[in-house]
Amino acid sequence: MAILAISKKLNGYCVAGKEIRTDGTFGAWVRPVTHHRDNNVIWTNDMTYADGSLPQLLDIAEIPLEEGLAAGPVYQTENRWCPRQPQWTRIGKIDRADVARVATAEDRPANLWLTPSNVRSDRMPLDYASTNLKSSLLLVRAQNLNVSKETDFRGQGTALRVSFGYEGGRYCLKWTVHSRLKVEAISMFGAGDQIASNLPTWVCVSLGEPFKGEVYRLGAAVIGPDFPV
Repeated sequence: MAILAISKKLNGYCVAGKEIRTDGTFGAWVRPVTHHRDNNVIWTNDMTYADGSLPQLLDIAEIPLEEGLAAGPVYQTENRWCPRQPQWTRIGKIDRADVARVATAEDRPANLWLTPSNVRSDRMPLDYASTNLKSSLLLVRAQNLNVSKETDFRGQGTALRVSFGYEGGRYCLKWTVHSRLKVEAISMFGAGDQIASNLPTWVCVSLGEPFKGEVYRLGAAVIGPDFPV
């Protein structure tokens, strides 16, 4: 599997990627989840390599998975059960500068499941998602992308938002970047308030858990030559 997202999720992490077929092309999305963690998350000891290191964005890894769909919201059709404390195996890496290779993994939907409204581009009604959607992960090429800082919901730290255009719509999503990449991303701001990139850049968009009758679009990863992995 090519890992196309490693993001913070509630009390753990969300890892997702695409299967790699025998001919080297990309296949279906997979989101490993575990039986023994709440909220369909995995922890660091659920995804450790043999040398004790943790997966990174754009790793190519072998991940033991059980047959069949795992639990989760009906629209999260990519969820697969991962055994308790399995051993993941790194077998390769995609260079973040290899935009031609990343491009072969991109999805090209007409919109991000639903055309965004001007006010609420980061969410949709739970009823709509549960009734109409058959997927919860997309990798799309972003247009006019920028990243901005804001105070987190607790008022104690920094949160990041990624804003970009796609097929005529404009999206502004919470970037659920995990701690190491967040530190690196914040260091890119310098004295400015935004990061912008003119190089080819992709956003992995994920639909989160239901919350108060809504489903949030989340920026689970930003992939491109200008961004850390």
